[in-house]
Parts: sequence; structure tokens; C-alpha cells
Amino acid sequence: MDVSDIPLMKVRVGSTHHETGGQLFEIRQVLPHPLYNSSSVDYDFALLELEEAVQLSEELYAVELPGRDEPVEDGQLLQVSGWGDTQNEEECDDVLRATIVPAVNQEECRRAYSTGHEVTDRMICAGYLGGGQSACHGDSGGPLVHGRTVVGVVSWSRGCAQPGYPTVYGRVAAVRDWIEENSGIQKILFAFDSSSNPSLNISGEFQAPTNTPFLAIKQNERNSSLARESE
Repeated sequence: MDVSDIPLMKVRVGSTHHETGGQLFEIRQVLPHPLYNSSSVDYDFALLELEEAVQLSEELYAVELPGRDEPVEDGQLLQVSGWGDTQNEEECDDVLRATIVPAVNQEECRRAYSTGHEVTDRMICAGYLGGGQSACHGDSGGPLVHGRTVVGVVSWSRGCAQPGYPTVYGRVAAVRDWIEENSGIQKILFAFDSSSNPSLNISGEFQAPTNTPFLAIKQNERNSSLARESE
């Protein structure tokens, strides 16, 4: 991330629309993980410090972080969300979409990407090996959650929902200590209970809105929006 882009970015919380609603905040600084490697995409994390405190409520609350190095069980169903590309080019990208994906065995994921980036211990994989549903372009940085715990953030993949290639996520449990040491956690990760707001579209086979979607949104006014979430 180029620090010169920071003035062009804002954080919106409490809305399932990336351009309207909720609360909008300026960003004071961005803290990339000091071990981030752009070649290997390892340690693909950054923290945002906001200029003002977020006003929490019954609908907008801090999500839970996983325990230090807490594992994600193979096959566990997780939810990923974002404003990224979909197969239907006519779909509006203004509304947050989400889908359910199963966690993939780490060694199986490493074999899938044996000729590409290494799948490190700072990463977890999720998706259907037959393809069809996944995060896509524009979802990078978006949350992967289990219940009210954010377990991953969208990092990289080969294409979108390609058979044999699950999406790779940054594993939050691997950097929990770094998050705690470098931030007031509540400034960065939020949940938005939108049970009274059915505008969240669950993509693929999952068309019903969830009971308690999420989110803090990092909005780049030039081109993209990213999310942090909890179910």
C-alpha cells in the first residue's frame, strides 16, 4: 500500500452499502505487518488507526479474535463477504455480498498450489474444491468468520472459484499478538448486526440474509472497498 493513498481512503462502519449509511471515519495511519513479503504474500495483514473513536451500539460491536494459533477445523463452514466481482456482471456491487465456504485441509491446499506461492502457517484455505463459490477480485482484505470470530482475511487465489484452487486467507490467529500489541482492537474490527436490514445479499446458493452480519469497511475512494466482519 502506498502511504500517499491514505488521504483518499476512509472507513465506513455500520452499513451494508459501501457508499452510503453508517459512520464514516478518516484514517490516521496504516500499519502493515513488519514481516509482510509482497513476493510470497506472507504476513498479508495491516491495521488501521482511525482519527476518531467509533460509537458502538447494540447493532455495532467489536468482533472476537481467535485464540493465539487457534486452529480452524477442516471442513468447518465459514462465511466470507465483500463487494468484489461476481459471475453476473449486471449485479450491483454497492451491496455487500457473502457466501459460505468450508475450511480446506492445509496440506491439501499446499499441494494445490505446489507450483505457485507457498501456503505458509500464516495462511488458511477455504472453498469448494469443485469450484463455484469463493471470494473474488475486489474482496481482498475482506473477513472470513466463524460465528462472531474473524479467523481470516481474503489474501490471494488462482482465479475466482476455480476447481481445485481454494481461496487463501491470512490466518488471524497467527498474528493475534501483533494485533494486540499494536492497536486498540476495537478501532479496527467491528460487527454490524443487520438482522433488521436485509440488504446483505448472500451469493451463490445462499440467498437469505444472515442474522448478524458485520462490518468495518475500508473504502478507497478511487477504486475499491474492503471489509472486516463478524457473523
